[in-house]
Amino acid sequence: MNSDKIGKSISVITKQLCRYQGVLVDFDTLKKTMTLKNVQSKGTEGRREGNEVPGNTNVMAQVKFKVELIQEFEFHEDEPEVDPAIIESSGEEV
Repeated sequence: MNSDKIGKSISVITKQLCRYQGVLVDFDTLKKTMTLKNVQSKGTEGRREGNEVPGNTNVMAQVKFKVELIQEFEFHEDEPEVDPAIIESSGEEV
């Protein structure tokens, strides 16, 4: 994976069919791990009939995934626009 993807928004679907969305911060080819920050669990979203896992609105600061347990991932190239009315913000980034 190219280092130009670090910092990009990404969705990951695990082999358990749960989707997670966050920002890629590391991809370790030796340890075969992918680390995301500001991660939100979206649940199974209809991918598991009769045994659905609900999404969660809580944001996890950082999550490290085993690459071999990821079914698929997709980068979101179109980042959301920042409101032009905001000229400054503060607070700790998670």
